[in-house]
Amino acid sequence: GTGSGQERSVASNSATVLTVSSAWSVEPDTSSYFVVAESSWHTGATTRTSPIAFDVQNRTGEIVHISGRSANVNDKECSYELSPLTRWQIGSSGSLSTDADVPGTPVFGLHEAGRGTVELLGIGFESLTNTRTITAATLTIHYWNELASPSAVTLGAAVAAEDSYIDLAVAGPGSVGSIIQLESEILRVSEVLNDATRYTVERGIHGSTPAAHAAATPVYHLQKKVFIVPFSRDFFGSAYSGNYSYPIYLPDVRIASAEMFVTNVRGDSETGTALFTLTTDRGLRTLSGGQFSIQVEGYLAIQSDVAPPVVVDASHSVRDVFAVVREAPAGGPIELRLRQDSSAYCTLTIPAGSTVSSTVHGFELAPLSSGASISLDILSVGLSSAGCPGKDLTVTIRL
Repeated sequence: GTGSGQERSVASNSATVLTVSSAWSVEPDTSSYFVVAESSWHTGATTRTSPIAFDVQNRTGEIVHISGRSANVNDKECSYELSPLTRWQIGSSGSLSTDADVPGTPVFGLHEAGRGTVELLGIGFESLTNTRTITAATLTIHYWNELASPSAVTLGAAVAAEDSYIDLAVAGPGSVGSIIQLESEILRVSEVLNDATRYTVERGIHGSTPAAHAAATPVYHLQKKVFIVPFSRDFFGSAYSGNYSYPIYLPDVRIASAEMFVTNVRGDSETGTALFTLTTDRGLRTLSGGQFSIQVEGYLAIQSDVAPPVVVDASHSVRDVFAVVREAPAGGPIELRLRQDSSAYCTLTIPAGSTVSSTVHGFELAPLSSGASISLDILSVGLSSAGCPGKDLTVTIRL
């Protein structure tokens, strides 16, 4: 650029300052650039006693490296390698808008949003101190893949609440550090023994409670997935933070627990945990959404392959299965059997005088396999001599 009346002054020792005392006139369509560069260390201050003070430019958030060098009576300094080096962020004294320490431990929640999605929300802190420069949260989700249900590993013997080990009926895939779930309890494997048929375990982690478990209880070896969630400066405490949610697509799993820590300019917070095994499903089931329906019009009769089979488009875990009729059976129940290919999948019963069957919970069922055919058999109907055998049947498989 070009200008007139330019005045430049350089402050010795502590910092270099560029001042302009009159207006600049810039040629049309011409850009102006200038650079202030420091190529070496500068003496900040010299003292014989502590403390020592010196000036730096007030640029909040910028980093200053300070090297303390001792000198003898001849002003000969010690070597750089033997001198302490301190990294200091401007504004970290607490009087300026930055964080002086790592954040506090976060609390958070997960919400089933449907169609395979779970939302991270409700992030909070006991105090907003040291939360201004939080830039990210690291979320670890521990879950069971429902496409692998039911678990092939079970307890080989009963476990008391105070036991420090568990015995398995078959060798398990666990390793040191693995997270497993027994009913509502979360455990961590600390040692693998007896050809992987015995684990030494840490009981009741992630806020769960050690409890007794019967022999043959399913053992769920949990997988984990890590998500990095970004935040802008000064987000926490703003009007937006109260309505914050972060969607995570993780279909067909059951989430047992989660861990999260946040990071600001000072470092990482302590890790907060959230437990979800105290729900009816003993976890948050993300599923995949949608449903399959098989319909039979008119009065019912005992029959195999009562309707055209439904072909499964992709593998899915099942939320539940139930059946309804428009007219209730009389004199006896309607009994139904669903088949996946040639294997029985589940049975349903509509009691006499009722139009709705009992509901079969899907977590203990095997997943529906991609390309499989789902067929329906009617095993019994109401007695025609007593009235209606049942009419207009719909069987629903919710995903």
